[in-house]
Amino acid sequence: MAIFAVMLFLTFFGMVAPSYAASSNANLSMISLLQGQLSPGFASGITSYTVSVPSGVSATKVGVFAADATATIKVKGTTVVSGAESGIINLAVGANPIDIVVTSQDLSTTMTYTVTYNRAAPINANLTTLRLSSGLPSPSFVATTTSYTATVANAVSSITVTPTVEDSTSTVTVNSVLVTSGSSSGAIPLVEGSNTITAVVTAQGGTTRTYTVTVTRSAPPPPSSDAALTGIGLSAAGMSPTLSAINAPLISLE
Repeated sequence: MAIFAVMLFLTFFGMVAPSYAASSNANLSMISLLQGQLSPGFASGITSYTVSVPSGVSATKVGVFAADATATIKVKGTTVVSGAESGIINLAVGANPIDIVVTSQDLSTTMTYTVTYNRAAPINANLTTLRLSSGLPSPSFVATTTSYTATVANAVSSITVTPTVEDSTSTVTVNSVLVTSGSSSGAIPLVEGSNTITAVVTAQGGTTRTYTVTVTRSAPPPPSSDAALTGIGLSAAGMSPTLSAINAPLISLE
């Protein structure tokens, strides 16, 4: 009885720390985001969330807050102090699940919260340049202008087209044949007159844009109408009078 009284005295005056049971609380009290919003809204008992972000968001951080300060938190396997943000988390196009594991102080309880970031696919279907191996597109190229014309000489019987996409995840075809961005297409034959060439850009998100170049191959020059002789070579005899364009029709070779 005396020992109990002494212990009570020491505890009351702060000389002996009282003992408490370790916490079994493994809940979060809040999740904060740099971009987007949690769906559904946060509640400690809800462990699965989604977040939608545009294609331009390629990385994020997640802020985590434990309901009990003695709990430990790991975000994608890395320990994060309650009230702090995780390190940078890269986001691919599509679904990106991020696991947040909370462990209670007494190690008896764990809670796993999953936040899935859904990053939209790019929808940029623009070209930055469209070059021809012969002739110049008119008007001058602008990504938002999709129709062009060009004229080439009759001697040009084929042409190549070099398209360059604005977004590296987009693809491009020239006359329905896949072409690597920044590389020339195969040779496209040109008939005399009008030739329509199409370059179709398809964004990763499915958006398309069609650029059209109408190439006009000029007609050949007309044949010369000057049928006059300018001279005749003789191997064994001379010619009289001397041949000229003016008197050529009067010459007799007897």
